[in-house]
Amino acid sequence: MSDSQVEKAMANYLEKGFEDTIVAALQQAGWVHDASNAEWDVARALHVGDVLYWLQTQYPEEFEKAVPAKLSGTDRQVAVNKLLDRLVEKLNSTPKLTARTKKVSGGLLGTLRGGFSHSQRGRQKASFANMVQFFPENPLYTDIAAKARMNRLRVMRQVRFDVNSTETLDLVLTVNGIPVVTMELKTDNTQAVTDAIKQYRQNRVPNKNRPLLMPGRALVHFAVSNQEVYMATVLAGADTFFLPFNKGNGFHAGNPANPEGSDTAYLWQEVLAPELFLRILRDYALWEPAKKGNAGRLVFPRYHQLRACERVLTDMATNGVGGRYLIQHSAGSGKTKTIAWLAHRANRVCTTDGQPLFNSVIVVTDRRALDDNVKEGLDLMRASEGMVVAVDNQLGSKSKKLEKALSEGGHIISCTIQTFPALARIMETNEALAGRKYCVIIDEAHSSQHGEAAKKLRETLVTVEQPGSEDEDFSSDVKRPGLVGD
Repeated sequence: MSDSQVEKAMANYLEKGFEDTIVAALQQAGWVHDASNAEWDVARALHVGDVLYWLQTQYPEEFEKAVPAKLSGTDRQVAVNKLLDRLVEKLNSTPKLTARTKKVSGGLLGTLRGGFSHSQRGRQKASFANMVQFFPENPLYTDIAAKARMNRLRVMRQVRFDVNSTETLDLVLTVNGIPVVTMELKTDNTQAVTDAIKQYRQNRVPNKNRPLLMPGRALVHFAVSNQEVYMATVLAGADTFFLPFNKGNGFHAGNPANPEGSDTAYLWQEVLAPELFLRILRDYALWEPAKKGNAGRLVFPRYHQLRACERVLTDMATNGVGGRYLIQHSAGSGKTKTIAWLAHRANRVCTTDGQPLFNSVIVVTDRRALDDNVKEGLDLMRASEGMVVAVDNQLGSKSKKLEKALSEGGHIISCTIQTFPALARIMETNEALAGRKYCVIIDEAHSSQHGEAAKKLRETLVTVEQPGSEDEDFSSDVKRPGLVGD
């Protein structure tokens, strides 16, 4: 063998071991894995067995409408194929963000969360409410939690993606048969994460014969080595844009050394743990429409965004209200979306007895332009109608609406530091609001903290349990140890 052949053989051997480690960890966490990919449909980019399992077990009556039990042989297969083709049609459709509810319809996220319907001539219309069941925010909804445990999360290895070739992706993760994650792996003994990125850009170019790689069909593509992780939400050949999905190593990029294995083990041990991953699909994954036209893009949280939100929310749920937290983001690292994710998650978090932890969430920004950006971010998240209420400089005409929102609870209220005093007056003078609990998220807390508006903000946030003078430095508030995110 030549030196290059030896190097290639060694790389494949080490890469297989890397795959073994990841797959074993995912299996232990609850992901399903079979040695064979026999039920993987390359042309439809679906794991057919898991799709049919979900539809038959969760919607037996609707499945009967689509594929009557009386059918057999070829007739039954034709009915099944039509049902699968309808699902593919919905997955391939351009997502739309409903203006009223902010829910996504069509595409990957819309189909996972909202399901699809299937009509055939001469048969009743079949409606499948969703293609995934999420764990409930309220721990008392044990029936929903039980259904969520019926999701079939699958990890497949060496998965074909081109109908005309035998080329394979290292790993593909599916939820009830629908692919959501792809991975290319490289071991640092022989290659680096840049080689996985290069492979995606040069050899994983989407086209009609590669449905799994087409924009919108998978949520995220991970380039993974033992030391680093990068991610992309759309493959576009040489133009594919990858972002780091690393923890950071002190004040440096990358990841801290892991004495117990790969430095990137947090990806499969933490991020892809079933409950957190399903929460990502429910609360963090987004469809972000373009400013013009029908285009848009899928959004997957970067690691530092996910870590910041989850650490704060876990501490809130564990220790209750009253904590103060500092989340540090560098320029261009997605601060606006972190604020939006944190606000929506905090607005839904419940105590162990099923009660909302907060009555409302208030997001305060220090500049009008930022307030507009934050409002746009808040509007991307799943929400019931009227959940997000914006307080602008014309508060007088909207004060009744705002007072109603505060009284009802369960709202996210966005305001600037200039309009916060008016909001505070409503909270102080309305007896019905006494004793309410609010989660206050302050954007740009390090700046614009002077003047009457800032003074009013500080006064409102000082509680009996946390006394302080009017002149205290707001930026020096005590933070819960270990909860600073960057």
